[in-house]
Amino acid sequence: MDSVVFIYPSKESADAAEERGATGFLLGVPSKRVPSLGHVYVVTNAHVVAHGSQVVRMNKASGQTVTFDLVDGWISHPDGDDVAIASLEGVTDPNLASRIFHSELLLTQEAFKANGVGIGDTAYMVGRFLGHEHRDANKPVIQHGAIASPLRQITNPETGHEQESILIELRSIGGYSGSVVILDPPGRILGINFCHLPVRSPVKFQSENDEAPSETDYFVDTLSGMAAIVPAWKIGKMLDMEQFQEQRKRDDERLARQAGRRVKPILDDTEGSKRKPRDVSIPPLGRKKFFGALEKATRRKNKQ
Repeated sequence: MDSVVFIYPSKESADAAEERGATGFLLGVPSKRVPSLGHVYVVTNAHVVAHGSQVVRMNKASGQTVTFDLVDGWISHPDGDDVAIASLEGVTDPNLASRIFHSELLLTQEAFKANGVGIGDTAYMVGRFLGHEHRDANKPVIQHGAIASPLRQITNPETGHEQESILIELRSIGGYSGSVVILDPPGRILGINFCHLPVRSPVKFQSENDEAPSETDYFVDTLSGMAAIVPAWKIGKMLDMEQFQEQRKRDDERLARQAGRRVKPILDDTEGSKRKPRDVSIPPLGRKKFFGALEKATRRKNKQ
């Protein structure tokens, strides 16, 4: 839950908790130079960013929130897949209470096929229930469903792109765009929600003198209970893009210089800490911590 962030059109709308925007989540890639540290990214849909929602709101350990304007940092998938990623390089608030998904949790296409992931497998989506979220802090909700179609092409209603998609029986509505979808079990990231598929019904008109209704140019869209997600391996391939690799290489040099000092994690619960904030460009990521936390959450959910 703490890995999910809310995305708004502006800092003002985020501070006012306006019913606008969408969802995103935090993803971490370990440093090659200093394995105990790493690089943190925000992941959402490209259409969310294109519509102007580029400000990220995160929870603080105090129960309040803080916003980060990433307007110049978003990079959309070069092939048109509905994914956008921004680096949190330079984020220096020491009181954030967020957690981070480890990039190794991204399901690969090879693992998807080898493990026979398909129809009937369960998954859950963690996202923003727009209009019903907590105003003073990010309080995402969880929806649970089953895979209805493992892989198919869906025309993205926002972009017209033919998107390779996984269909899940989930009641996605506006605000859930950018929500992380997790395979349950074993807790791997299956993908990112990008749209809900409507059922389109024609509107007909019949007057008192008409024997039968006549066709009109109007229609009504109703929810089908079916959500479409971009597969997780699309996110993984984006993180392997040259520009992200170069960014991590540059930042690794800074991490290596800091390795001899004790560096305070900035994406962590630091309530009660007496240490002063430090100017840390990238927070430490603990590989075992991320994976272990997700495994505990998954086990706890399965026992209920």
